[in-house]
Amino acid sequence: MNKFLSYAGLVGWLLVAIFSAALYSAYFKINCAFMSSWIFCHTPLSGNLKLVSFGLIFIFIASLIVSGYFLWKNHQAELLKKSWLVLAGISVFLAIITVPFGSSDTSYYFSAGKAMQNNLNPFVDEWIFKRDFVSPVRVEPVVGFSYGPIMAVIFKDLYKISFDNPAVFIVLWKLFLTAILILVGWVVYRLLEIQEIKISRSVFLSFWILQPLLLFEVLVNGHFDVAWLLCVLLAIWAAWRSKWWLVIPLLVIGVWVKFLPILVAPFFVVWWWQETTVLTWKKQLSQALVGSLLSIAITIFYWHGLWQGFKVFDLIAMQSKWAADSVFAVIYYSLKPLFVWLLHDRAHWFLTRLVQGGLLALMIYLFWPYLKKIVLILLKKYTMTAESYLQMIFFGLFLYLSLWQKSFWPWYVAWLIPLGILVYERSRNILLGRALVWLSLSPLVFYPLWLFNWYVRGTDAVGELWFEQLFVMLVWAYPLYIFYKLRKMDFKLE
Repeated sequence: MNKFLSYAGLVGWLLVAIFSAALYSAYFKINCAFMSSWIFCHTPLSGNLKLVSFGLIFIFIASLIVSGYFLWKNHQAELLKKSWLVLAGISVFLAIITVPFGSSDTSYYFSAGKAMQNNLNPFVDEWIFKRDFVSPVRVEPVVGFSYGPIMAVIFKDLYKISFDNPAVFIVLWKLFLTAILILVGWVVYRLLEIQEIKISRSVFLSFWILQPLLLFEVLVNGHFDVAWLLCVLLAIWAAWRSKWWLVIPLLVIGVWVKFLPILVAPFFVVWWWQETTVLTWKKQLSQALVGSLLSIAITIFYWHGLWQGFKVFDLIAMQSKWAADSVFAVIYYSLKPLFVWLLHDRAHWFLTRLVQGGLLALMIYLFWPYLKKIVLILLKKYTMTAESYLQMIFFGLFLYLSLWQKSFWPWYVAWLIPLGILVYERSRNILLGRALVWLSLSPLVFYPLWLFNWYVRGTDAVGELWFEQLFVMLVWAYPLYIFYKLRKMDFKLE
């Protein structure tokens, strides 16, 4: 029975893909407002169509959660490898043809590519962000760009071959992300091989591709976090092989995709320092020099014509202060009325520092076993295995995302899934496995909750305290509890 429940997601994919296919004549004519009324073209929806739309998304998300859970339970079953490959292929095809849900990010990518094609610098010039597939179509001026220069160049190149049609652009973008998603799965499998973990390649790649959150967020909604994750995973592979000349440019490429590899770069520095000894320092320094020179060349190539000083990061700096759907946001906005009553104009200053200070202290406490090891490694009094570095990177990124990241969206959990799989498959720790299953499935509840509120109250639940409290508790309470239990064990997973 469990094996058949692993296929439950196919029911949901068939439903939404069939409805999406019915929209395609209007879709390519840019005459379809599915962003406003998924999965129908017109808006506003009648009461009956709202009910149908909510029913579809509820069945769809429920089927993904059920199939995802049983995929985790059965992913090492060799008997399933042929049927899983077929299921993975069908699911990828259906995800590609399913129209995006609730996110205008793909329109943002298209508009940025168009601005680049018109010789505008999206980092500093004012350019037009046109939100297609909503009703009425929204057009707004933007100054600044949310990603790195590599993505700006990629968006420009895809725009050139999209015939100025956002629907064509989205299809091309999804095909590009499909290739990246499969490549990330292959790199994860190679890292499992390095650790001498025995698992069928076809079973693992099928299991990876069928991850519900990845299929929905990457291939439906078009979020490209897998692109910088590919760079980080390749950097881990290179560090495992002591190819430091390759680690540095891989991380730099990831940074110029979406800046986030900056978060894990310090762990690689510690790893490099551990391998630098009296006997190896010449080789380590020469590799670091070669890697740095390659990184400088990559940086110059992609920033050429775009770099206008550090003001190119103004939008990123501003966005880093925005708080929504995060632990920080829930604590801050829950306490804000009290602090305004007590401190009036000074409430924000004191409350921000109190919440950030408290979360920082909690992070230091939870990460303390690794912090002690890092200090000892820097003093040349301790060494860690490559597997331990992988664990440290995963748990460090988990802490950052769960406690420090001020704004959180469901697709951000994609940051943790490949690293979590690598750590879990090595340790087979039951607690870690439970947390990973929870993290890979629970963010999907965002969508039916958000849509139900939208249809009933006609308001956007994002930014409303009740919604943020509910969503944050659903996603993070259980994994943080498990993280606490693992920390009490000093992260000894085996």
